[in-house]
Amino acid sequence: MQEPSKPRAGGLHRMLLLAMLCGINVMWGSIWVVSKFALREMRPLQLAGWRTVVSGAVLMPWLVRDLRRGTIGMRALPALAMLGFLAFVVAKALGYWGVNMSTGLNASLLTAVEPLLTMVLARMWLREAFTRRKLWGLALGSGGAYLLIARGLRLPDFSAAGVLGDLLFVAGLVMEALYSVWGKATLQRHSPLTVTAATIVAAAVIWIPVLAVDGAQNGWDAPGWVGIGAVLYMALGCTVIAYLAWFYALTHMEAGVAGMSILLQPLVGVLLSAMLLNERLPPAALLGGALVVTGLYLVVKAPSGAGRTS
Repeated sequence: MQEPSKPRAGGLHRMLLLAMLCGINVMWGSIWVVSKFALREMRPLQLAGWRTVVSGAVLMPWLVRDLRRGTIGMRALPALAMLGFLAFVVAKALGYWGVNMSTGLNASLLTAVEPLLTMVLARMWLREAFTRRKLWGLALGSGGAYLLIARGLRLPDFSAAGVLGDLLFVAGLVMEALYSVWGKATLQRHSPLTVTAATIVAAAVIWIPVLAVDGAQNGWDAPGWVGIGAVLYMALGCTVIAYLAWFYALTHMEAGVAGMSILLQPLVGVLLSAMLLNERLPPAALLGGALVVTGLYLVVKAPSGAGRTS
């Protein structure tokens, strides 16, 4: 996200904003661990689809308001729908498929690769400059991601479910990074909340027939309370409330400072994976995770560092 040119908060307000950013990133860091519990009761398509449909239903009033006010034109909707398809249909489906085959721990650590992918795509598409710090961050993060996916200094076993799951998860991150880069021009014409509401509502419309076909083919078994609670937590907490709070924070403080808070995401994910899923860090994952987090730190610490959302 680009840093809005608005007054920066100070004193108590700034401390409250920092606390709010930490809370947001704790929620985002917990997503893949929570999803592991939900996937015991739901299929990956169901979890990804219902999260988006519920979020879209809540955000629909914002989109309707903007359409009525004329702040967003009908001509912009096809591009926003495509952005929503990439980020909230393809990316989320790949993400939940991937974590279903892998571990919450690996997914949490690999999430930190997204800013690195965004940086590469921004360089290729938008011709954004690479700094030495960013190049070091990219190199370290790439090496760490390889160690995580390959489970060590060896060639990946592509027939293994965990490796395939990690690759699907990273493919989802590529889609989200593409969404960020492609959406950058859109954010110059519309507010972040408008873009978020429009893309999620468009994705929800796409998800409805997908969920119908999935239910017809695989059954309509309703999830238990864990699955329902996970959908509501990710849709209302991690999407609607977290996006609103994130954009509010970005209007009152530096994007680089806000971006630093995303370092909490992989750390929270690792801790929750260990405590709730009994997943442990083998030496290769420990080294790979450390490299990924260090690479992420170097990137978001760069002058143009920006945050990410999940």
